[in-house]
Amino acid sequence: MFNLEHAIASWRRQMAAGGIRTSASLDELESHLREDVERQTESGTAPEAAFELAVRRVGEPRALKVEFAKTGHTRGPLEILRIAIAGVLILLVTFLSVAAYILCYDTLSDRLVLAGAVVCVLAIARYWSYAIPYLPVIPDRQKRNGLAAGCILGGFGIATFVCQVVLPHYVHQDENVTPAIFFWVVFPIALGFGLGCGVSRAGQDETLRSA
Repeated sequence: MFNLEHAIASWRRQMAAGGIRTSASLDELESHLREDVERQTESGTAPEAAFELAVRRVGEPRALKVEFAKTGHTRGPLEILRIAIAGVLILLVTFLSVAAYILCYDTLSDRLVLAGAVVCVLAIARYWSYAIPYLPVIPDRQKRNGLAAGCILGGFGIATFVCQVVLPHYVHQDENVTPAIFFWVVFPIALGFGLGCGVSRAGQDETLRSA
């Protein structure tokens, strides 16, 4: 008896063997394949025949590899969005930090606190991928994306808590200057983005290895 899930798993192995090795590309192709099969079966086509026709429509892995190389499409839309947002935040934090370092803070302690926050945030942005082997592997795409989104939202939640509860105890009483410790608020946000991207990548890589 024809089993669609087994057939798709076998098809993914063939695609990976043919050179389509990035999980994002395989996921995108699988999505198109499933949509095609669903449309055909709704029209009355037998599942096995629908699958075979859908596979032919998707194309051979060698030709697809060339197309992906031309377009440079190797990341999924959610990962691209997360990376874009993280990039914007990093640029903003870096700009504000340099401006504050030069214009606002003249004591060594404030500058050390500020520099420490910036170094930690940039370190997460550069080395978050090294944590992937230690993160949970979630093969299910929806659950994986949900946990990744939870990590990101959790980072913003912690940052909000720090702003509302912790920072008021460090506000300068005699200056109209935001304390340098404020820049540590960005740290949990960066950590949330790093964990979110790591969880997403860990699940994708495991799916590719098992495909």
